[in-house]
Amino acid sequence: MPGDQLVRRVRAGFRQYPYLQHRLFDPQLYLCGLDKNTSERVVVNLATQPWFTSHKVPAYDSGEHGSMKQYEERYSTALLESWPGEPFQKVDDSERAVRSCIEYQVCLGCEGIILPSPLIKCVDRGDDSAVVGELDLDAVRIPEREQLDRLAGRNLGQTV
Repeated sequence: MPGDQLVRRVRAGFRQYPYLQHRLFDPQLYLCGLDKNTSERVVVNLATQPWFTSHKVPAYDSGEHGSMKQYEERYSTALLESWPGEPFQKVDDSERAVRSCIEYQVCLGCEGIILPSPLIKCVDRGDDSAVVGELDLDAVRIPEREQLDRLAGRNLGQTV
């Protein structure tokens, strides 16, 4: 689901549904290396999230764009062209993406924050700390007003 559509649903009253009271959102930052040529549909959805790429595609608005299908037909090419298809190369870009992921989860009213983590493609059967990547949990700032759990996982690739 495109990012802006999910935020609109939260604002429209997620809280009125008991089964949506407890929710987590995985920002899936580990998918930034997807090949847009083999994962077109997934990339179009992911590219609407601000932490993956910057583009000039407007947020989805049913009043302006009609159906989601019409919106995707109109803007999917621009979203695909904006997709980098590789992990962030600069520390500043990584930090901006992580901050954006956290702010988005706070905006959604998640009960915990899933911290972005790298995709592990190969794990030594011993100590795997070297391939997990650098994620300084103390550097991840969650607004002080939010008393949320910080959850970090290890996303294992298919070649494990």
